Amino acid sequence: MRNHIVRLAILAAIAFAATPAAACRVYRMADIADIEQADLVVEGRISDYAIIGGAANMISYARFDVLVDDVLKGERREKVAVTWDNSTFGIPEKMVADPVLIALRYPVSETSLHAQTVISANADRGVFTVLQRPCAQAFIFKKDDVQAAAVRQMLRR
Repeated sequence: MRNHIVRLAILAAIAFAATPAAACRVYRMADIADIEQADLVVEGRISDYAIIGGAANMISYARFDVLVDDVLKGERREKVAVTWDNSTFGIPEKMVADPVLIALRYPVSETSLHAQTVISANADRGVFTVLQRPCAQAFIFKKDDVQAAAVRQMLRR
């Protein structure tokens, strides 16, 4: 009986150790100053949202399109293909249907990049990625949120 309990305790310890650990102890709001690092900032609606991967040996990431209503920074487009590797908070099962403000970068951008700003390792060549620092909120805000208003105000300066 004692051996059985010891084996169960060892198995439980292994199972606990094998689960992903939280990488962040403190979560932060997005730093609005990082908007300078964006190659494209648009308002629009997210469509065709899908999670890619997810098997035990693969990292999940999301792929979606943004149907653009307005371009606040960058080149005018009607639709933008995007990838998002949200390792800080995990990938949501679905996205909001409301209009959003979203800041994006090319995976290989000529603008300087803060050392802590994340560009997805899963980014497809030529596809934008969501601007997001580790342990911080991604630059995806509902269009009428306070953060979106702050981004618009900063871009007007």
